[in-house]
Amino acid sequence: MPDMFEVEIRLADNQIKIVTVQVEKQSRMKPYIGGFRNNKTGQAYHHAFSQTDQTASYHPERNERIVQTYQYKTKSTIMMREFGTKMEKGDLYIDRRQDKIIYPKAYFSSAMWKRQREATTLYIQCHVRGWFARKLANSLRKQRDDRERELLRRQEDLRA
Repeated sequence: MPDMFEVEIRLADNQIKIVTVQVEKQSRMKPYIGGFRNNKTGQAYHHAFSQTDQTASYHPERNERIVQTYQYKTKSTIMMREFGTKMEKGDLYIDRRQDKIIYPKAYFSSAMWKRQREATTLYIQCHVRGWFARKLANSLRKQRDDRERELLRRQEDLRA
């Protein structure tokens, strides 16, 4: 990039103003703080944080007792209010029209999950292999048909 270049700016009254822009080149490489680095070309694409100038922050080493010790605090998990279910009794009516009855599902062990996962994997593999086989068969059929067409064309050319 050149050290300076000129930019043409069109003003509101259709006049052209030429502005000289000086380029200030960075003397050091920006640190790689993250983003994407292409391993083949070595090109680094930085994210927005590393593409903007950062102010250097000074973090002196702290060897104080406050930093080296940690105070443990315990918190109580006892609720201030008790919760639970209400039950109907003689003087209390509970409306059950909006209630949902939830039944537990059958237990699903890790062995059952593993069997299901293997069965699903086998299903996917069978369909993918079938797809590959159909692709190969179609390409072989196309090659055969092209060869036959070419032979027929040559035979017609020889007769003519």
